[in-house]
Amino acid sequence: TGDFIRSMPLTVVYTLTASLFISLTLTPYLSSKFIKIETTTKNPIRKFLDRFIVTKYRSSLNFALVHPKLVITGALVVFSGSLLLFPLIGVSFFPKAEKPQFVININTPKGTNLDKTDEVVRYVESVLAKQDKIKNFAANIGHGNPRVYYNVIPQKTRSTNAQIFVELKKNKKLNATFIKDLRKKFTGYPGAKIKVKEFEQGPPIEAPIVIRVLGENLDILKKIAGDIEEIVNSTQGTVNVINPLSTTKADLHLKINRDKAGMLGVPLAEIDRTVRTALAGWPISKYRDAEGKEYDIVVRLPIRDKLRLADLDKIYVSSLSGAQIPPSQLSSVEFKSTPLIIEHFNMERYVMVTADVRGKTTVDQVMQKVMKKLNSYPWPKGYRYAVGGELEAREESFGGMAKAIIIAIIGIFAVLVLQFRSYSQPFIVFSAIPLALIGSLVALFITRSEERRVGKE
Repeated sequence: TGDFIRSMPLTVVYTLTASLFISLTLTPYLSSKFIKIETTTKNPIRKFLDRFIVTKYRSSLNFALVHPKLVITGALVVFSGSLLLFPLIGVSFFPKAEKPQFVININTPKGTNLDKTDEVVRYVESVLAKQDKIKNFAANIGHGNPRVYYNVIPQKTRSTNAQIFVELKKNKKLNATFIKDLRKKFTGYPGAKIKVKEFEQGPPIEAPIVIRVLGENLDILKKIAGDIEEIVNSTQGTVNVINPLSTTKADLHLKINRDKAGMLGVPLAEIDRTVRTALAGWPISKYRDAEGKEYDIVVRLPIRDKLRLADLDKIYVSSLSGAQIPPSQLSSVEFKSTPLIIEHFNMERYVMVTADVRGKTTVDQVMQKVMKKLNSYPWPKGYRYAVGGELEAREESFGGMAKAIIIAIIGIFAVLVLQFRSYSQPFIVFSAIPLALIGSLVALFITRSEERRVGKE
């Protein structure tokens, strides 16, 4: 996170350093050359400021000095009242980019070929072509777009993935209503998941909302992940909810009849070795070319393109008596669904349910509702959840920032002690710092309310 906010303190440091150098060198020199000592009459602005200081400011200052308890109590009341605005404002680690650009991610089921994925992309393109706000769009089928935005990592090459980069016209703005209408058009498309994703500031994370479900049994993890997907989906403000276990792949299993294999004199290891050699290949020797590079010589069935179920009939297993027996007489074919990927977090199996937030909704507002439901969920023994995404990144970043703030406060306090030659006066200066939150919170509350109103319009 420091890579993204480092420019702010560096800008302040460089600006103040340059200002100090000019004020100590150039400004005195120019003053000695161009400013002449002469008596002048006060201009109207100076008269107004003097009148304001004598009448308004001095009277207010005298009142504060005469009634210190009342002023301090009033400041604390106003400060406490401003803190009540904090839950209404919410916390967002990094805001949305607010650029006239966005991407549409398309995912089709495992095993889908490029032609089917291209069909889905053409449907999305037909919808985009009818939108007046859109200037250009570019589609990549089988992989993601190049790095069009600094924190969007390109997707890996897969026939089931596609991504469309969309650019709006210069005089058009990306608002919540436009994105909502697009998502409504793409929701429920058969055989594909179409997600409209806005660009966001900050370091790259999986998603603003990430719930990791940890446990060992994949079947139980799949059930819990499905329940959490429903919980997140039903929470207001969420969009693009993804549960990787909701999509599975079908594997082909050969269920061996052990009794029949024993009667025919076929060892189980021979069945496994023969089928594996025929389908996946078995290295039997090595070939060395003229340059000394070695290559494995692999024996397998002459299968072209993809493996088909009919190819199993080309395999024969040798029994102990030398008879050639097809596997169809020793086993039955079954299709079983398995997860696309099994991930680990701190050496535990887990599944990650992710989601984005809609419009001006903050992650805190959504996560408070989601975590309340998760805490009341009947978790089986040995299974739990961990929060990731923006909340996890914020805790890690703020943990490091807290140490830096403490060091900075100690350093500033030491400078003030040396300057004032007192310990009490720096404390008086520091006591005014929290009061700066009053204007900040009020300003954030007012501007955020205005943004929400404009977004609805």
